[in-house]
Parts: sequence; structure tokens; C-alpha cells
Amino acid sequence: MDGRRRFRAGLILLGAVGLIGTLWFWLVEGYGVVEAAYQTTTTITTVGFGEVRPFDTSAQVFAIALMIVGVAVALFTFGGALEELVEGSVHRFGRRRMERRIESISQHLVLCGYGRVGESIAQSVDADHTVVVVDADEARCRNAVDRGFLAVPGDATEDD
Repeated sequence: MDGRRRFRAGLILLGAVGLIGTLWFWLVEGYGVVEAAYQTTTTITTVGFGEVRPFDTSAQVFAIALMIVGVAVALFTFGGALEELVEGSVHRFGRRRMERRIESISQHLVLCGYGRVGESIAQSVDADHTVVVVDADEARCRNAVDRGFLAVPGDATEDD
């Protein structure tokens, strides 16, 4: 699961855990809705503000489970956000560098697609011409770069 999907799934799970906690404190423990949401938030975030009201045994057991699940889901979500941030930054950095190299060249050949045929065409071009590969599949672009060609991930039918 990539970072973006992991982050989205984490947000959904975090919302579900918050909703379940709020409903428990509201319906089972008899808190008001705002008190239940507040108690759920302080429990999941483990900020240590204490209980809105003293807990009985069932509330203590539920709060333990809510802390464990809530912290796990929050860390999962944070990890997805961090993964997306790091991967996005690395990807954008590499793409900017590639775009600068492409802007500085002239007398080049733009090859739309780097499948089996495109790869064969790229290898048959003489050394006097620089080959720039455009392919929607990022794995194919990485393969082209690994073989010494410039590559831009994108749809060759689009003007951009």
C-alpha cells in the first residue's frame, strides 16, 4: 500500500475509532455528546488530562482498548503521511532534475512509449542523438533511465 492510500485509510480508521469511542462514552457510559467526544479525544491522544468523570471498570477496560487501538491507528496514519511526504519529495526532486536536463538539450528524439518496441527503437538510435522517453508507466521510465536515456513519466497524447 503506497503512502497516499495508507494515509487515507488511516484517516478513515482514525475517524471510525473516534466515532466508536464517542458512541461508547455517550451511549454506554452516559456522557453528553461533547463530553464523550472530548473523553475519546483525550484517550486516543493520551494527553493525560484525566477523565471527565471517574471511570468504572467497564470504562477503564474500554479506555485501555481505545488507547491501544487509537495510538496504533494514529501511528499508522502518521507513517502513511510521512511516507507520502518523503516519496513525493524524492520523486519531485528527481523529476525536476530530469526536466532541467531535458530543457537544456537540442537535436533530440522524443520516443513515445518504452515498451518492447520502444526499447528496441531507443537502442537503435545513433549516439549523436539524445533520446527522451515519454511513458505513462513509471517503471518503464525508470528502466529507460537505467539504460542511459532521459525519461518523463506522462501520457504522450497530452500536450503537457
